[in-house]
Amino acid sequence: MSYCGKKLSKQGLLVLSASVLLSGCFKDMTASDSNTVAQSQEPGVEVAGAAMKGVIQQGIVTANRLLADKDGYYAPDRLAAKPVLTADDGSYDLRLRGKADGWALVELQADGTTRMICDVVPQCDQADAEPVAFGQPMPLDNNFRLSGAGDLITETVHLTPLTHLAVALAARSDKGLSPEALSGAYEAVEGWFGSPRALSGWPLQI
Repeated sequence: MSYCGKKLSKQGLLVLSASVLLSGCFKDMTASDSNTVAQSQEPGVEVAGAAMKGVIQQGIVTANRLLADKDGYYAPDRLAAKPVLTADDGSYDLRLRGKADGWALVELQADGTTRMICDVVPQCDQADAEPVAFGQPMPLDNNFRLSGAGDLITETVHLTPLTHLAVALAARSDKGLSPEALSGAYEAVEGWFGSPRALSGWPLQI
């Protein structure tokens, strides 16, 4: 199992994590009751979870299976699930075509309707805008991204700054986003930041 953690210093990863955490503080929030975009009725595996950095509402969630090429390098396959939107509590539920086996990469991106609940006391500062008070909705920059990955047998993939960091770490493996690299990266980040139960949505239930 290789996840290239030796190539990065702990301090460097903490800086990366901090940058991911801070990237959420840049746009406004309105609630919407819609949880999904139309989904396929064909057989498949359900994938569910939550997007948390403060709660992210109306974020666009997509999922792709992670498949190996002839050289054993793992990368996302073509889009394998219709996008869904996160609900007011940050949760999502989508259907990934195919059997419940292998691993999948789940990604969230923001658009003009995506909102995040400020999770910083007393306020979240915004570039070129007024601060947003704790617990209030704020917009997210269109470049905002969160990712996570998991074994489809569990049917649960949460998206947090820490899962995003783990995916980025695993991607540096010589096997790409292999199950071994992802498992090692999740374990490494869990070790750096303490008990998984103390972290919202972390780790995946595997």
